[in-house]
Amino acid sequence: MRIITITGISWSWKTTLQNELQKRGWAKPLNFTTRSPRNDSELDEYVFLTKEQFEEKNHLWHFLEHTEFRDNNYAISKFIDKDKDLAVVVEPNGREQIRERALAHSLPFKAYFLELDRETQEQRLSRRGGNWRERLWDEELISPKEGDTILDWKASPEYLANLIETDD
Repeated sequence: MRIITITGISWSWKTTLQNELQKRGWAKPLNFTTRSPRNDSELDEYVFLTKEQFEEKNHLWHFLEHTEFRDNNYAISKFIDKDKDLAVVVEPNGREQIRERALAHSLPFKAYFLELDRETQEQRLSRRGGNWRERLWDEELISPKEGDTILDWKASPEYLANLIETDD
């Protein structure tokens, strides 16, 4: 089993890449959040919890990693299929938590960062609606960390998945 993290700004197709790897047999963790669903498709992506439910699970060491982002909590279940490689979409501080745990258990770990130019991000975020200009300011806080492998968002998810699968 190896663990990879996929980080990037909003709409850099992190989940699309994760889904492509899942089609190829990679495990996808169970995600938890205290925020409200944005649309019905997210009901398959997250377990939505109250703050109290989240804190109870966190207290019981239920999470592989957890973070707070924009006043909401996010976490990934530590209960995973150990016979499969694991691809995890996370924020940068979640990436560090997972890296530390992988190294502590002598598991191979690699971090990937999906770059996205500002113009394309604005186009994609404007389709989402809401106060997307405010999100752009927040996204400036997300940048590659030392040791991250940078992936170009212009490549297809299939091409990027091939790169990841053959990357040592």
